[in-house]
Amino acid sequence: MIEFHLLANIFPLLKGADFDALVADIQAHGARDKITMYEGKILDGRNRYRALVKIGLADEDILRCHTEPLNDGVRPSALAVLRLDQSRR
Repeated sequence: MIEFHLLANIFPLLKGADFDALVADIQAHGARDKITMYEGKILDGRNRYRALVKIGLADEDILRCHTEPLNDGVRPSALAVLRLDQSRR
């Protein structure tokens, strides 16, 4: 299991029907957005990661094909606050 960054935990994990819908969407259309990694941990994309695992992808495949590092110059806390703001809209 790939660890979640502490800052990622400000967002609730999807559960139940919402999570099942995400899994179905990723199965049908693929993961549209990459999982953002910082310090070897998931900073943004925990639900996408969990969905990919549920579909049957191994961590090695997820790391190789579905992740990207945090962009240089972006503070991890700034990304977390931005995502929090976007989730409230």
